[in-house]
Amino acid sequence: MKKRVSLIHAAGVLAWLAGSAHAQTCTPTIETFPSQPAVVGGYIQPIYEWDDGTGSAFFIGGSSENIGSANNKWIAKWDAASGTFSKLGAGIDAGTNSQFVASMVAVDFGSGSRLFVGGTFISAGGVGDTRTLAAWDGTNWISPGTGFENHVGIPFPAVWAMTTFNDGSGEKLVIGGEFSGVGSVAVANGLGMYDGSSWSGMGVGALGTVFALTTYDDGSGESVYAGGRLIGIGTGSHQLIGRWDGTDWQSVGGGTLFATSALAQVATFAEFDDGTGTALYVGGDRLNGLTFTDYETAKWDGTNWTAVGQASGGRTTALAVYDDGTGPALYQAGTSQTNLRYISRLENGTWVTLMGGIDPNISSISGGNPSAFGLRAHSTGLYIVGNFSEINGQSATGLARYTCENACYADCDGSGTLNIFDYICFGNEYAAGTSYADCDGSGSLNIFDYICFGNEYAAGCP
Repeated sequence: MKKRVSLIHAAGVLAWLAGSAHAQTCTPTIETFPSQPAVVGGYIQPIYEWDDGTGSAFFIGGSSENIGSANNKWIAKWDAASGTFSKLGAGIDAGTNSQFVASMVAVDFGSGSRLFVGGTFISAGGVGDTRTLAAWDGTNWISPGTGFENHVGIPFPAVWAMTTFNDGSGEKLVIGGEFSGVGSVAVANGLGMYDGSSWSGMGVGALGTVFALTTYDDGSGESVYAGGRLIGIGTGSHQLIGRWDGTDWQSVGGGTLFATSALAQVATFAEFDDGTGTALYVGGDRLNGLTFTDYETAKWDGTNWTAVGQASGGRTTALAVYDDGTGPALYQAGTSQTNLRYISRLENGTWVTLMGGIDPNISSISGGNPSAFGLRAHSTGLYIVGNFSEINGQSATGLARYTCENACYADCDGSGTLNIFDYICFGNEYAAGTSYADCDGSGSLNIFDYICFGNEYAAGCP
């Protein structure tokens, strides 16, 4: 049993606040799973965690016919602990056009959770009416009745993004992409909502292509947000992004996030608190605001758009919030972001390459320049997927995991030695209100955190 420290001793440490050392509580590592080759040709984009009834696992999709093993056909189930990949039925039927899985989300309409898989493909498992969107129940592929093959206007329809939303009448699946109609809705224009049995449109849809969807509450209630390469959305001329109010799409900021290039787009969303309050972050390409030009990431605080970090070049493809043990942070993945080596973290308002990043001089899996396309924050680490054959100086096949392994908690200043400076460091962390100072994990900072730290100090380091 660890020794306890008296309240008097713990309180006395408060007098030692000095210096500016910051707690180092873990050792960062990137793992590339060399014994589990993820992709042979092509790339990975979405990675999603779901329990198909046999336990939670990751589901990985992309542009490769061989994810994890030969002939898994553009999607596979991955058990990271055992290192096994398994096929989902007969997989995806690609056809002769470019094909890939681009998005996944799980929805339960009352008869059990199903994994909806979107992208651009001919069918799933050979099941009728599963073009571009299909549902996997853990055993079989099921049609959600989009009727995409019957809707004319777009020869190769695509579902690039999905999210779930409760509009007050139950859970709904929202899809976005590039398609003319869906279900019985003749004019959907890239946006649709599904209640488990039928489809409905979302106003007049979008003018352009929808690449990102999320739900967010800006203080007025939860709403669906859609982003993309948009000239307009709904009945307004809102560029790049819109908010669904249940009847029509509204602007987000009155047009103060705008495009001056045909390539400008919103490609991803994340909700993050940088210490000034929770806000909606968007990533993409050539984003412009009233105070910034050609940025890849921007922040909507409910009132204003502001740039995030520095202009990093290229296109931000994914954003994720992950706590590696040193506090929640915002991470971005991208393509053509050579200066940041394609994967970075926001530190004190600046994007900083995550460890060694991805070497832009080493060809990708499919040849050419590498890219990171997807991020997934998980209790076991931050998963990075894309088209790269190297990351942090290690060989890779488009799949990596960033973690920060636990170090000795009591060695607050990371010196390798326990001494009075660790108490000073802990006092600074406590005064700053950091997550490190919550030693007992109670969610609040109080005298018991000093007692806890004293116990950890008394126990020593391994």
